[in-house]
Amino acid sequence: MEYESQVKALCEAVEHAQAAVYHSQELNDTGQYQHAQQLIAYVNQLLHELKDADVSETDSLKVKHAREMIRHLQETQASLQ
Repeated sequence: MEYESQVKALCEAVEHAQAAVYHSQELNDTGQYQHAQQLIAYVNQLLHELKDADVSETDSLKVKHAREMIRHLQETQASLQ
């Protein structure tokens, strides 16, 4: 249960990163692109912190989903370069 708040923060950060990537793509704005990159880096940091954490099965699925989502967002960002 001690990791519950970190998993929640991870899920929220992924949502923010997703919105930032879509806005950078939509607006074709370098400022938005950089903001999205920063959020992706933050999510990766959170994922790294939770890498070996003993989380519940439900939280483990959330972390796995976040990892997949951030991978897709990174691919999207790479295509925008």
